[in-house]
Amino acid sequence: MPNPVQVNQPVLFHVGSQYPTSRPQLGLYNLEVEVTDPDGTVTILTATMTDTTGGTGVQYTPTKVGTYTVRTHFPEQVKEFRDNYTGSAGTIMQDAYSEPIELVVQTEPTGYARAQSFEHRARASANPHILHRINDYTIKGD
Repeated sequence: MPNPVQVNQPVLFHVGSQYPTSRPQLGLYNLEVEVTDPDGTVTILTATMTDTTGGTGVQYTPTKVGTYTVRTHFPEQVKEFRDNYTGSAGTIMQDAYSEPIELVVQTEPTGYARAQSFEHRARASANPHILHRINDYTIKGD
């Protein structure tokens, strides 16, 4: 995890599920990243929908120096189709939050090479500006 990062420089949060989805279900919906800044202000970033691998990215630019707290939210969902990972259509995947992590933001440059676009950062898994946090959730049903 790139920590610390520089203020006013974008960070890409990779969020999702450890389980992929099977076609024709195109992904998981309404995932969120909850960012609490050093002053206690909470910002909710909506990642809307994963792809079929179970992951997606959402960009955030910290504007204050200090320690941020970040966690992901996986809202309850009902499986639309059967797959070998999470069971039958109708299986309920329960609402869950990840454990919080801290993101330190400083004024000094970090020395990381910065990608030029959001799309490039999303593809470049070795890019140090990508902050990974996978949200686990509990499956209820078969």
